[in-house]
Amino acid sequence: MKKILLLLCMLLTYSLTYAQIEKGKWFAAGYSSLSLDVGKEKWKSEGTTSDLEKYTRLNFDPMIGYFVMDKMPVGLYIESYFNKDVDTDDNDTFRESEIEIGPFVRYYIKKFDKFIPYAEARAGIGSYKEDWYGNVYKESILAYRIGAGLSYFFTQNIAFDAFIGYDNDRYKSDDDGEEYEYSYPSVDINLGLVVTFGKQ
Repeated sequence: MKKILLLLCMLLTYSLTYAQIEKGKWFAAGYSSLSLDVGKEKWKSEGTTSDLEKYTRLNFDPMIGYFVMDKMPVGLYIESYFNKDVDTDDNDTFRESEIEIGPFVRYYIKKFDKFIPYAEARAGIGSYKEDWYGNVYKESILAYRIGAGLSYFFTQNIAFDAFIGYDNDRYKSDDDGEEYEYSYPSVDINLGLVVTFGKQ
């Protein structure tokens, strides 16, 4: 038992020392927008509580990539969102969904013990769909994001990740023959986990 504990301590010490960001490794990440929300919206007045809507909301935003060279993973990201609201009085349903996919590139700049700052850029295309009680409305999406972040590798393969950057999503629609577009610029702040894996 003592030998096993000693071996585990040695492995942990090793894992805390060397972040695995070399060519040939795989890269996966998930961020704080990963969520599932299910429940009921309630309304209260003069001591009476009533259900207004039942809702289901899902966000899923993973990234998967491959280190094409030391410190540089390249891959794909996906941003997805789904929302469904059901009126408890007449069961009318409102649905909206959005999906965006595209390439990303990240470059880890320099190791500072377990902290490694990085720069990242990505661009993607996607679609938005809204079904308002049977009336369907669609938009196409063109998006890009650029920024910087910091990964803290608390083991050799797992890191806490923080990112801040500029994001611009452009939505385009052709509704009843009238084409229009608008953009939604924003500052993104994300927290999440990064996992690297593959050959040693």
